[in-house]
Order: sequence, then C-alpha cells, then structure tokens
Amino acid sequence: MIAVEKSKQLIKLHEKTIELVKPFIVFNGNAESFIQNPDGTAISESTVSYVPEFVEKYSYENFDPHISLGVALTTLLDSLAITVFKPISFNATSVSVYQLGDHGTAQKLLWKSK
Repeated sequence: MIAVEKSKQLIKLHEKTIELVKPFIVFNGNAESFIQNPDGTAISESTVSYVPEFVEKYSYENFDPHISLGVALTTLLDSLAITVFKPISFNATSVSVYQLGDHGTAQKLLWKSK
C-alpha cells in the first residue's frame, strides 16, 4: 500500500462519507453480500466479519488513508517495508463507491463522481 497524508480536507471527506453511508450499513450480512469469487471459492469468514466492524474499528482516530496496490510475495513486501520512498503529490480526479469482494477488494462499481 501507499500511505496518504491525512490532510484536513481528506479527514473532512472521510467523516462526511461515513455520515452519508451510515444508513446503509448492515451488521448481519453474509457471504452473499459480496461479489462472489470468480473461481467459485467461498467468501472468507474474515471478510464477512471484518466489513461490519470497519467503521467502528478503523475510522475517525483510527483512519489510516492509503492506496491498496494488491497482493505480493512476502519477500517482496519485506524488502519494500525497509525501502524509503520519496513523497509525491497527487490529486484524485474522482471518487468511487464499489461493492466489495473477498478480502475487501473493490469489485463492482456502484457510483462514481463526475
């Protein structure tokens, strides 16, 4: 993952997003709530239990903005963890909402800003 600076504007967007989605949060969802794995394997129980508690456990003071890049071998991840990268600036051109798949991956685009 790439860490993203926790700016005042990003915190405001984070808090506003939570406020807007709270009415849609479901705590008793199951594996069918997710986009199913293309290979037919079951949605992991860790995914099913992680998502309903995400806002409570990982928001507000625990907010850790980042860009997820995918999966890699542990050896590569270990080498990247000790590498110091030069910060870069970027601007998001849009914001999107996705239905999640296994392991919290964005799978189905539901909405995108203009």
